[in-house]
Amino acid sequence: MKVYLDVCCLCRPFDKILNQKIYLESEAVHTILGQCGDEHTLVSSQVVKEEIRKISDPEKRNRVLNLLLITGEYVCLNDEIIDRARIFKQAGMRTFDALHLACAESAHAVFITSDDKIIRILQKNPDLTNTPVNNPVIWLMEEENG
Repeated sequence: MKVYLDVCCLCRPFDKILNQKIYLESEAVHTILGQCGDEHTLVSSQVVKEEIRKISDPEKRNRVLNLLLITGEYVCLNDEIIDRARIFKQAGMRTFDALHLACAESAHAVFITSDDKIIRILQKNPDLTNTPVNNPVIWLMEEENG
């Protein structure tokens, strides 16, 4: 299965553990990344690399970039992805979020995000995309339960 983790997820293992949600998401992201190459294919994109470049802490930026070494598929932006992202933006998503979802959709990958706003937007607009979108903890639990 192809999985596309947005930068919120890729950063999660390096975030300060301030609450149970962050802890659980961090563990879930570790597990998902650990399964890439065997059970899953990590999909990344131009958008992921650009957003990671904006991380101000150089150590965190490099650690997150190192996670991409296991990328099995890479999505480059094209007009179709940009057009889809515009539709997601009109539904209320931020630019990077809309581009991430459009890239995941283009790759036919599951889109995994720890951004609750994205998930709420898609719950309110269920016909916006056929791409499965979920929080890493919920997605991992559903995967393991078959």
